[in-house]
Amino acid sequence: MNERRLRLGLAGLLFLFVLVAYIETMASTASFWDCGEFIATAYTLGIPHPPATPLYVVLGRVFTLLPLPLTIAQKVNFMSALFGALGVAVLFLIVVELLRQQRGNPRTTLDRIVIYGSGLVGALFTAWSNTYWSNAVEAEVYSIASFVMGLTTLLALRWSRDPETPQSTRYIYLIIYLLSLCVGFHLGTVLTYPAIILFFLLFRKRSVSDADLIIFSIGFFVFLFYVTLFKDETFFLVGFFLFLILLLVRLAAGHRFVAVASLLFFLGLTIHFFLMIRSGQNPAIDEANPETFANLLRVLKREQYPPSNPLERKASWEFQVVGHFWRYFTEQYELSQRAGGWFSGARLAIFPILVGAIGFGTMAAGRFRNFVLVGGTFLITSVGMIFFLNFSDAEVRERDYFYSPAFYFFGIFIGVGSAALLDFLFGSRRERPAWIDRVGYVAGVAILLLLTFKLYQRYHFEHDRTGERVPWGYGYNMLAGLEPNALIFTNGDNDTFPLWYQQEVEGFRTDVRVINLSLLNTTWYPKQLRDNEPRVALGWDDREIELLPYHAVQIWREQQVEYQPRDLAVIQIVRDNFGKKPIYFAVTIPQESLRDVRDRLVLEGLVYRFQAEKGEDLRDHDRIADNVDRVYRFDGILTADGKHDANVYRDHNQEVLVQNYAGAFIRLGAHAEQLAERAPDDSTRQVYFREAERRYKQALEVSPGFEALQVLLGNLYIRMGARDEAEQMFRELIAETGDDRARFELARLQLLEERYDEAIATLAELVRRNPDDLGLHQLLLETLVEAGRNEQAEALIANWEARRRGDPSLRDYYQFLRTEGLSPQDVVSGDSMIVPLGGDPQPTESDTAADRQGRR
Repeated sequence: MNERRLRLGLAGLLFLFVLVAYIETMASTASFWDCGEFIATAYTLGIPHPPATPLYVVLGRVFTLLPLPLTIAQKVNFMSALFGALGVAVLFLIVVELLRQQRGNPRTTLDRIVIYGSGLVGALFTAWSNTYWSNAVEAEVYSIASFVMGLTTLLALRWSRDPETPQSTRYIYLIIYLLSLCVGFHLGTVLTYPAIILFFLLFRKRSVSDADLIIFSIGFFVFLFYVTLFKDETFFLVGFFLFLILLLVRLAAGHRFVAVASLLFFLGLTIHFFLMIRSGQNPAIDEANPETFANLLRVLKREQYPPSNPLERKASWEFQVVGHFWRYFTEQYELSQRAGGWFSGARLAIFPILVGAIGFGTMAAGRFRNFVLVGGTFLITSVGMIFFLNFSDAEVRERDYFYSPAFYFFGIFIGVGSAALLDFLFGSRRERPAWIDRVGYVAGVAILLLLTFKLYQRYHFEHDRTGERVPWGYGYNMLAGLEPNALIFTNGDNDTFPLWYQQEVEGFRTDVRVINLSLLNTTWYPKQLRDNEPRVALGWDDREIELLPYHAVQIWREQQVEYQPRDLAVIQIVRDNFGKKPIYFAVTIPQESLRDVRDRLVLEGLVYRFQAEKGEDLRDHDRIADNVDRVYRFDGILTADGKHDANVYRDHNQEVLVQNYAGAFIRLGAHAEQLAERAPDDSTRQVYFREAERRYKQALEVSPGFEALQVLLGNLYIRMGARDEAEQMFRELIAETGDDRARFELARLQLLEERYDEAIATLAELVRRNPDDLGLHQLLLETLVEAGRNEQAEALIANWEARRRGDPSLRDYYQFLRTEGLSPQDVVSGDSMIVPLGGDPQPTESDTAADRQGRR
């Protein structure tokens, strides 16, 4: 049997199988975070955020031109699916190559089942793992980066078959070129180089000398450290000068390897000159304006983002290793839903991880050079990245995608570990017939493959993006409700990139100028707003813009008020454009960023409209109602009949963001309640109450898990006199979530109906769950006094004083009650005061460009 043909044939079938699965679950439009920007820049050949990923943009543009029956967004998403499937096929080939070098070429059918079966196990565990699958179905760079890292590793293994011949040097040249070229996809692709170069050096006989490999590596690491850790020019000049001298010495001695490798590395990096050429044409999205060489270097070094010192830890090592990396690690292989008990996803994930650990140990104890190649990259992309990225415990989003290369390379260990585990269980045993071992091997491979299918089942719903429309709708809805030629200020990625996607790809509301607050902290962005269409009136010249950071510091020194350049820019833009263009602010902007304009903002749904008149908590309820009833689209959120669409998975980020829609309905409901209070008669009052109920129920359809809203609706039922409905809602919420606000409202209802025994039991549970809450203790104390349970009241006071070191607050309140005769009904007859209901939630914030330090 032709082993090469069989190996490549299985890899091809695996590629097609996985590709079909990725296409079947591929996002139908733009997703949140970087995806909207990547699709828009690929379609328009724009410049995304630093380091600008020029190769991704150019290749993405090629994919948008393919004659496929797909939308522009789907074509760019398909690029991730294609490379994701290729990465899985490459991982299979790596596992097979490692096992062939470890065990020898397969000689029997059983050998083939073990080697190729183990390769499939490792590949499929990776294909269906949480992060890898997620990256393969949306417009992101990580599936492509993993493919490149796997391909260069495979090429290194291929070189190792015959490292002494001059022809083998071409593999080294190809690896160097691919790594430098694919910096245009993601800088992380070069992280395979340290392990690869060490792998090369461990071979005694090869076509390239130690000196050549080391000298080229000096130049390589000078570049890498210059764009990551040591970004000052002195480091680069000294390092480059040293490298240049060594290169000339080798050339003088007749050795060409360093010169040829350096030329190839430079040629790969020249893809970045595309950024200079395209930026000079002023595309609509032109982040960091890299049209000069100086600006291009700033883009490569990501100077737009604040520097981070890995030696100054932003969180404890325990959190960064266990709370972050290990949590993400186990989430890759959950074989069941996250239910509790012994068969929870987190517990079952240990099995694939243990298989991978077996592979890790097997390789370390076996062919050490191969372990250095694979294990070295795994350690760099896991432990090394934990150190370098230095994540805080307050990140604006989950950061699992940063560790996707580590999870990818761990899939190789799972494949190798599968073969080692099968050998341990079913290797040749003299005390039993050989056929038992043969059956065991086949059954073992089948069981492991079955587990990969369980992983597929576990994550299919969460990664099925075909019905995902929330990001698309967010961009559409924020633009749709604006007046013509408006300006809208946005905050970060999730309230900006969907808008850019709508404008640049869908061609929707191109008359609106989106102004990103995070980018206003740069000096290039205000100039683009001023100079590029649709232009924003800004009465500053270039010098005044360049001095913005200085003026912000001066204000802080003189007035002790913290101002950023963006705050000054907002004031100037509003001053220069008000009365000429409608001005809006997204509700996703944090309140502290609106301090200079807050009292002039009128809420209209997803946006605030700026007006001349001042006021407090201004709302245009008619405009809000018109937007949510007529203008906004709720694709992927509500079905055609207005019910919650349970067929579409929404991750935590989407669940949080759609609460802004729920907030609009809540405000309409609260307004109806206010009108009910002013109603001239009971009949009219009930009409308004029913309108409030309708709006709150609409909000619940949008955000079924919004617990504070459920409490709010239950409280409305009390006011309407529908106490049975209120009690049922509170009890259901307590049973489902254990929500303390629901318990408090249930206690209020019980007190209003003078059901003291039940109220005491409910309040006692609240006090037990909130032992330091004085207000809850006081209410329970009032209830005990009203019910005549003085001994229990004394016991409650004694317990409080014992816990609070003699704090007299509760005993003083007891004396006040006995003097004034206040009853619990007097306290609870009005709105809830002890436990806030959050009926008017703060808008959900998206991240800022500054928060994304190190994203690329």
